[in-house]
Amino acid sequence: MKRFFAVLLCISISGIWSCKHDGSYPGTDDGKTYPVEFSGEGLTVASNAATKADINLTEGTTVRVFVYKRANGGAAADPAADTYVTENTYQILSDGSFAPCVTDASGVVTSGSGSVMELSLGDYDFYAYAPAIAMASRPRLDIVRGTDLIATNAVTRKVTGRRTNVDLPFAHKGSQLHLTVTRKADANTVTAVAMQDAGVTVGKLAASPAPFTLGGNIAVAGTAYTGTSTIPGSRFTQIDDCTTAALDTILPRAANSLPTDDLTLTFHVLVNNSLYKTYTATLNGIAFLPGNRYLFNVMVKDGGAVLTMFELLPWTNNVMTDLEVGGDPSNGIVLGEWTEMGWSTGMGDEGVVPF
Repeated sequence: MKRFFAVLLCISISGIWSCKHDGSYPGTDDGKTYPVEFSGEGLTVASNAATKADINLTEGTTVRVFVYKRANGGAAADPAADTYVTENTYQILSDGSFAPCVTDASGVVTSGSGSVMELSLGDYDFYAYAPAIAMASRPRLDIVRGTDLIATNAVTRKVTGRRTNVDLPFAHKGSQLHLTVTRKADANTVTAVAMQDAGVTVGKLAASPAPFTLGGNIAVAGTAYTGTSTIPGSRFTQIDDCTTAALDTILPRAANSLPTDDLTLTFHVLVNNSLYKTYTATLNGIAFLPGNRYLFNVMVKDGGAVLTMFELLPWTNNVMTDLEVGGDPSNGIVLGEWTEMGWSTGMGDEGVVPF
């Protein structure tokens, strides 16, 4: 009996040594690779941009995923110092799954079959962003104004064999402007409000492009505010006879202190289908934080207009006809007011009353 137990013990020890020797224990390198799949944490996918969600992606959006290994057992993830392993591109399907695909440098899907990512056993840091623009100089990407970049911080996962799923928590890295022009409730002489072809011009924004680093934010602090965004009248959606609105994605902006960097807003408004009004505002100390939406609302009144600002959280995509999101725009911060002695009935009247 003792000999029988001794044989069993030897076999057990031999088996354990064999497992360690061939690397089949989880987390060790057995020379094989295993599939890694991805999903979006808290992600809502829509067939169009009309569904509310914190992070809302349209079906077909492309995602680029990067994989790094910590350099010298570093305590913190740092893609500038860590070892790059691989990257892959994916397309988001209607059910929220990520399907491997092939994209061009601008992140647009091209012909060809994508391949599943496979990694050997071990610990990795995963980074992702959408759209899947090619990164020419890892780990930095230049982002142009108008790009709704969503990205993750470092997500650390262990590949232990079989199949590994990595859940990616995305966040918006840009800011969004929600621009509305509407009739003030007590305006008796206002029967119609729309935009002129010139629309709205926003000046003194962060310069475009601006650098984004994997795991970080778009860097705009300390830069000169030389950027301008023009939202033509054709981009505005006419909600009803007296309300029109548009969305504009911009780079974040730190609050300025120099008067030369004051934000400027110019609204070219058409009132009662015949009065051409231009309202210009200069605003000091305005900041646009990543992932935030800012509502600027011009309310046309009898003989003038009022400009208010309301910060809406979280970022949602269906506010075009949902002005109650975040509260009544009339309850926002009043930034200024234009007042005229009376409405002119002449065509071409600009009514420029800056403040």
